[in-house]
Amino acid sequence: FNSSLLLSLIVSMVPVSLVEHFRFAHYSGLDKEIPSFLSAISEHLRPGVTLKDVLEMARKGKRLRPIIKRGLKKYYLGFGPREVLDVMALTKSEVVSRAIAAIRTAYEAGGKVPESIAISASIFSEIIRYREERISKTRPHLAIGYLALSIYLFVSISVMNSLFPSLARLSGIAFP
Repeated sequence: FNSSLLLSLIVSMVPVSLVEHFRFAHYSGLDKEIPSFLSAISEHLRPGVTLKDVLEMARKGKRLRPIIKRGLKKYYLGFGPREVLDVMALTKSEVVSRAIAAIRTAYEAGGKVPESIAISASIFSEIIRYREERISKTRPHLAIGYLALSIYLFVSISVMNSLFPSLARLSGIAFP
């Protein structure tokens, strides 16, 4: 009974962990495209160029393309630049929302907009580099923890089977 309960628990966690893995991969890929998107905006932004034209020129990222398309659709419907950027900021990624907020702030403040967006691009690339470094430093420790847990479970089941074979058969974790 206990082994079937344990197996069903493990099997029920597999789909959830797969969905979470793919969601994390999507959002981390989305976050990695932000510095190049901001750099493209700062390169194409010059006097006389509208926000719509800049967004059309800057949509080269695969994962950012749906967000930019959503903003351009609002622009074609007659919304202003502020509303377009607000619609683009409605995403579950914090980094994308902050990047769009930086664009909106630079766009509304006027002045040296390309320079401020280029600075934002460098800041976002540093943040992403820091996150990747942090993940690469913690990943080995996580692997060691999982390895220690699996060794502990294997040893405890082996000890239970060798020292208490009747108890192991009753609990349902006996090796055949």
